[in-house]
Amino acid sequence: MRYSYFLLLCLLALASCSDNNKKEVPVEVKEEEEKLLILGEYVDSFHYKNLSKFSIDSLPWEERPNHYTLVDEDAFNMIWHADSTQVFSESPSLSNYFYSTQNRNTNFKEITVLAQSDGCCTTLWYMIYDKEGRFVDKFEAASSGADGEWYAYSSGNFIDYNNYILTSVNHELAEVYEWDERKEVFDCDSTITQFTIGKDGVVSEKNLLRESYKKEMVR
Repeated sequence: MRYSYFLLLCLLALASCSDNNKKEVPVEVKEEEEKLLILGEYVDSFHYKNLSKFSIDSLPWEERPNHYTLVDEDAFNMIWHADSTQVFSESPSLSNYFYSTQNRNTNFKEITVLAQSDGCCTTLWYMIYDKEGRFVDKFEAASSGADGEWYAYSSGNFIDYNNYILTSVNHELAEVYEWDERKEVFDCDSTITQFTIGKDGVVSEKNLLRESYKKEMVR
């Protein structure tokens, strides 16, 4: 009996030593892989190279897939990796297209993307990334849109190495002549905006001109 009791004490002591000698295994925390813009195979997907002027095409939306290359999900996530509000969609009304690569400054990767949204609007975004592909900034290079009693458009051009001038016009229907329904009067706003790309790639914005006026149009 005493021998069995002694053996039990020895086994408990050994188990205690074994537990104390166990090393804690650190839990490996996987860092989320940084998303970067890596053009690679997508370089040839862009329709233009090194443009200085930008405006929205007059193509019907259903014809754009025959003219431009559609941005797939992988490329979309690279292009918009810093903007969580941008979500890839296979809906034709929310398509993005590769537009142009830009070689304005070799210290950055710069591209433009044609983005459709809300079934009524198109925006040409000028996107700036650092050499590694991290997003730095963006600005509107051109746009167009229309919805019922409203329509607007903008276009622009680089006036030098780092300054871009955007001219925008917005129209909102104000009235229709009762005696002639073909004639409409629009309230219009015209603006001229200067975007300046800094040495760090960050874009600053300055309003150069804004004027309001009425415009009569005949349907």
